[in-house]
Amino acid sequence: MRREDNFQELVKNKKIIIPIIQRDYAQGRNNPKAISVRTRLIDEWIDILRNPNLRMDFNYIYGNETGDIFYPVDGQQRLTSLYLLHWYLAMATDNTDEIDEWQFDYKTRNSASEFFSFLRDADKSVTLFDILHSDTREEDKQASIRNESWFKTKWENDPTVVSCVNFLCMLSGKLSDYEEKFDAFWTRLNDTSCPAVYFTCLNECDDEYAEIDAAKKYTRMNARGKRLTNFENLKAMIDEIEMKNIKDLAYCSDDEQEVLSDTISWSYDRSYIDCLFNSRQENSLIEKTKAINDESEKWFRLVYYVYALANAREIPSDLGLASEAGSESYEDVVYKISQERVPDDKITEYLYMLKAVLEVLCNSKEKLAFKYDKFKISDGDKRIHAIAFVLFVTKLWHKDNSKDDNTSIVTKWEQFKSAIVDLQFDTWSVSDEKELSDILSVMIDGIANSSSVSVDEYFVKNDFEKDCPFKSFDLKNDLKCRIIERKIKSKLILDGTAVESDINKVLVGDRRWGYLYYICGFLSSWDIGDWSKKPKWDGTELNSYIGLIEGKGSFEQLMRTRIAKVVFAYASQYDSINNCLLSTSDINACNNEHIWNNDYLEWNDDEYDGIADEKLKMLNHIKVMFDLLLSFKASSGASKEEVFEKYVEHINTYFDNNAGYEECWLRFATKFAVGGKDLLDSELENENGIVTLRSVPVIIRTYLVENGHTYVDKISRLKDFNKKSNYFTADEKRILFTSTDTTYTFAPDADNSGKYQHSQNTSWGWDLSGNTVNRNMDLSYRAYVNLAAMGKTIKNNFWTVDIENGKYTIKVYEIGGTNNGKLVVNISEAQIDSNSISTTEKNISQWKSRFESIEKEPQKTGNYDHWIELWNNDYVTAFGPSFVQGSVTYDKNGGQRPRKVWSEIVSVPALTWSLSTVEI
Repeated sequence: MRREDNFQELVKNKKIIIPIIQRDYAQGRNNPKAISVRTRLIDEWIDILRNPNLRMDFNYIYGNETGDIFYPVDGQQRLTSLYLLHWYLAMATDNTDEIDEWQFDYKTRNSASEFFSFLRDADKSVTLFDILHSDTREEDKQASIRNESWFKTKWENDPTVVSCVNFLCMLSGKLSDYEEKFDAFWTRLNDTSCPAVYFTCLNECDDEYAEIDAAKKYTRMNARGKRLTNFENLKAMIDEIEMKNIKDLAYCSDDEQEVLSDTISWSYDRSYIDCLFNSRQENSLIEKTKAINDESEKWFRLVYYVYALANAREIPSDLGLASEAGSESYEDVVYKISQERVPDDKITEYLYMLKAVLEVLCNSKEKLAFKYDKFKISDGDKRIHAIAFVLFVTKLWHKDNSKDDNTSIVTKWEQFKSAIVDLQFDTWSVSDEKELSDILSVMIDGIANSSSVSVDEYFVKNDFEKDCPFKSFDLKNDLKCRIIERKIKSKLILDGTAVESDINKVLVGDRRWGYLYYICGFLSSWDIGDWSKKPKWDGTELNSYIGLIEGKGSFEQLMRTRIAKVVFAYASQYDSINNCLLSTSDINACNNEHIWNNDYLEWNDDEYDGIADEKLKMLNHIKVMFDLLLSFKASSGASKEEVFEKYVEHINTYFDNNAGYEECWLRFATKFAVGGKDLLDSELENENGIVTLRSVPVIIRTYLVENGHTYVDKISRLKDFNKKSNYFTADEKRILFTSTDTTYTFAPDADNSGKYQHSQNTSWGWDLSGNTVNRNMDLSYRAYVNLAAMGKTIKNNFWTVDIENGKYTIKVYEIGGTNNGKLVVNISEAQIDSNSISTTEKNISQWKSRFESIEKEPQKTGNYDHWIELWNNDYVTAFGPSFVQGSVTYDKNGGQRPRKVWSEIVSVPALTWSLSTVEI
């Protein structure tokens, strides 16, 4: 059994000498790490001394001894801190006689040795104690000590002495509230049968060379000149927890000879480290070692995060979100548990979770099964997967404690992760992640108990009406749709009907495949019970559809293209029973079922109660669409990559070669990309046999496109556009010919000399009182063409303005009735006077040039008057007498920001029109 030694016994029986080769005392340094360490240590001492049920294990103190001298090799810092604690309480409780018996000395420097001699002389050091015992701040105590006559100048430059003073100042301050308990504290420290702070002293006897050997051992231990890393300290704490709970760890062997070889620390050094090493790509050994430690520490932290969630423990401050995190860091929590400072009756569950995760990560293949980056706590989606992964791996590994190949667990985890994605866990309306972990735990229990082959067994067999993991969380109705979709997917996989990776290639929105399952007949009912007795499904149709779609990338993106909309519109007018296209009259009946909407590919959560009739129609159209494409692919030999494009060509060829569709809107919609696009996306109307779109004669629109015109809806700028068309659906009197818009900014002088102040008052607008912030002003120009007098009505007619070789030609297209079953279109054509257009072009150039000069003028001259004059409508002064002034409006735009808009209108006089007639 391990021996428990205490400081009093050691320091009375042996003279403790810190060899010259060792480093200075460091726990009193002023860097953040040292301050954190001594704060935590002193706080723990106080808690332990106050509570008779608590003790602190200072682990092993190791060194060499000769006669009555002990030379520490490992434990110098801890022994020094203990000495200072004992010294302070001995002085406070009048046990100064004992200080004389303590043989404790530093040989690192003469000055350090002198300081400890000073402490040993109670008559001299009482003044130091008085300062420490005073009711002053820590900083004031340090200053007072340094000002004492007995405080030697060379001590100021000795790191060990300065560190001791700092430690004593903090210690005295924290003990100040417990003065009435000092005697009890002293008794607990010196209780030889059960000391409050204990350690085990290991020594090697070497009478002649003890000090030299101690120096050599210390040098070898610290040859790299580096302190232990955070992870190395953390692993030591985990090792301590394991040792104290080893009898309760089921993953450890009952054989006393093998029990240690099963622990996390032992396995890490002899097994896991090899897997981690093989998984790193860093070049140097130092870089690789750091990367291994970082990766390992992240997993230790992640597993504790999940452990804390599952067991209602406070989330450490450096693991959880700010709103839910506790006050202590993960390292602090683990340290206190390792020292039995705080009780945790479930800490063995953390060890078990950690063991399971490391076994699965490192014993699945030569390299890590997964790296931490796939399971970041800080990433929302990845955090959900992290919680699920730790819970899943722990449960499944727990069944057989497999220390060999865990590939099957990794495979099942991938299946479960896919189910999590399908069920859209990230959108669940849970109250917190504790609730989420509870739901996951119930599901994982079900998987562990029912799924010997794959996770899909759970979804097929489980009756979600009777055994619903989220029944008590009021989520079943919200998730019923997704549960059914996953049950269908799992049954398809178990039946060997489809492969999950193939189904996943049909990417749609949030991967909701209700439409695909419905048209294949798998959604005949909304049963979420046990499906294990259902007959095996035939997946011929499903796989044919998947094979058709998967080669086109994302199906959702494909269905946004025009070719897919053309095929869908054609399928919507196809009689699948008689295997023929509907007649022109039936197609022109305009039931608007041709309009494609990507929402048809989404399955709403409330649709488990019944699919709307309109959606049922659209799903049937999708099925017809798929069947037509597959039939065409088989007969034509088209590849799946080109089948959509080729089928659109087939549709157009059909219309060209079959009589009876000359006046069918679908004929034009399938053929012309621009005009047809509006037809495929919009509702239709049928007036007296003429199909129209938003009161626009569709036949005229498609005629324009067919004859080489590019239709662009309401072009706002015609300038510099050749062969462009415009159309208005009401009595438009003018069209915008061109425009310019500029925002100008000016700022006051740096010295605020007032150069941009102006004596003239303004009705409202800029603050001219000397405010030093920047000011903006918007100047705009508009040129319009007035068509009111041109001699033609353009209401509800198509018209175009063609700009070619400097000539402006306007055309108006009007319906003239029918002739022998064909539609007659009357086209009126005339040229606009180019002089008025030239004047407008000249004016716009003049406006733009003057705007620019006004903007630059204040920067050159410091004179802001022209800006103010523009403000006050004095345009002649601002622009010069030769400037042609248009009508101007003055808008208040954005608070105190003025906007000036000049406009000119070019009137088009009555024109001479030529008339031509075209039959369609």
